[in-house]
Amino acid sequence: GLTADVDKLAAQIKHTSTIPVIVKFKKEYNINDFRDIINKKHQYEPALGKSQSRQKKIFRKRLLNGLKEQLAKPKATLVRKLHTHGVKTRLKSLWTINAVALELPADLVPEIAAMAEVEGITIDMRLSMNENRVEGLSTDPLWNLINIRTDQLWQQGVTGEGVTVAIMDSGVELNHPDLIGKWRGGANSWFDPYQQHEQPTDTVGHGTQALGIILGGDESGYQIGMAPEAKWIAAKIFDNANESTLSAIHESFQWILDPDGDPLTDDAPDLVNNSWGFSTTINQCFQEFSEDIQLLREAGIGVVFSAGNFGPSDESSISPANDPGAVSVGSVDQSNEIDLLSSRGPGACDGGVFPKLVAPGSLIFTADLLPNAYNIVSGTSFSAPHVTGAMTLLKSAFPDVSLSQIETALYDSAVDLGETGTDDNYGYGMLDVAAAYALLENAYASNDNSRIEFSESLYSVDEDTQKLIVTVRRSGGSKGEVRVEYTTIEDEAKQGRDYSISKGTLQFHEGETLRSF
Repeated sequence: GLTADVDKLAAQIKHTSTIPVIVKFKKEYNINDFRDIINKKHQYEPALGKSQSRQKKIFRKRLLNGLKEQLAKPKATLVRKLHTHGVKTRLKSLWTINAVALELPADLVPEIAAMAEVEGITIDMRLSMNENRVEGLSTDPLWNLINIRTDQLWQQGVTGEGVTVAIMDSGVELNHPDLIGKWRGGANSWFDPYQQHEQPTDTVGHGTQALGIILGGDESGYQIGMAPEAKWIAAKIFDNANESTLSAIHESFQWILDPDGDPLTDDAPDLVNNSWGFSTTINQCFQEFSEDIQLLREAGIGVVFSAGNFGPSDESSISPANDPGAVSVGSVDQSNEIDLLSSRGPGACDGGVFPKLVAPGSLIFTADLLPNAYNIVSGTSFSAPHVTGAMTLLKSAFPDVSLSQIETALYDSAVDLGETGTDDNYGYGMLDVAAAYALLENAYASNDNSRIEFSESLYSVDEDTQKLIVTVRRSGGSKGEVRVEYTTIEDEAKQGRDYSISKGTLQFHEGETLRSF
């Protein structure tokens, strides 16, 4: 988990004349409108081919250009304002959220906040990484992969080929024999926002351990990873002191969207694994990274988060895992019993299903830092990579299937544990990658029972939550395009007093099964 070092931040402000801040600008349009705006802007250009992969590639290019163009003007205005005060400081562009991060003189904060272009200013908090649970005990090296039936896909030749996975974590031990041959390589495959390491490095081991579960090889004599033919790239969101900042995490999310910084080349990964969360947000909805997650999903990138280790109490979800756009993953042991510390639902951001899935997360044999090379670990940090690995295998087997279809297949095929139906311990249930494969192969081929429905039957939010993200599901088939209109209406909550009106149109492209507003 991550914790905000408030005392250290207060001392820093007290003894210096500048404050690390994120300046957020007002947006010309929100994420939900982006697709329609982009389509209208390019409506007179030649029609896209029918290939879903080609459509996704061109849409990503247009999305990235639109986001960067939106930030350019207000950023330039801020630079001019700073120059009039003789302030010369580096501005980090955070175009995923239409913001910049900088060191701002404390006495200028009110004036900058009052600019017409500025939506708000927040502290660029410094965060620290909690120690992960390394067991150092004995275990059956393959129990976790057998329990979720990974071997059945291997027997069919499905091993992750053609898929690229990103990991945002403590880094990766590049020279590990189970990982080095799977790095995509090149300048667009490693990102260190602190500029401390030019090549993949991991001084803690946490990222190496998580990645080993996703795609590690068999150099130990045991197959440790689910998708050994997949490739990986990585963003090191923690520095050498095991600390991070909000802006560094935002930078890493936007690097995932455009690793080489060139919208004309589509080098984004298919999935990103996040085995981290904020320990100060238990049963709270901290939406700092909500827009980043939405944008990655809009670009067709799957976003997986560990649910957190703050059980066994109910209502112990944490952010960002409880963001409705994240695939949150809890932990079970070898008997498929929920781990004592695995965080429980419902999710604090929408009152919905949390965690979405559970997967093995107790006594997992995986890669570690050299020279030891291997270790046995526990926690939801290591259950999440199983779901990322499963999605990698399914994307490899069905390259033209959307990530939302893969998510839906995982939910629909999960093994129901605990109470009948969804519950606050196991969510939709236990990951079963072979059953999800069978669904994608057969059940989603027609529109015989197609319908549009809310993903939750009831939504609830804390009054401190800025916005409710509602996910709409297309089930029973996903052929062809579908558009559905939505609007908010009054009940006990009154428009203007309790909420702002929201209305629009959701467009499901062929193959899309989940959309949000």
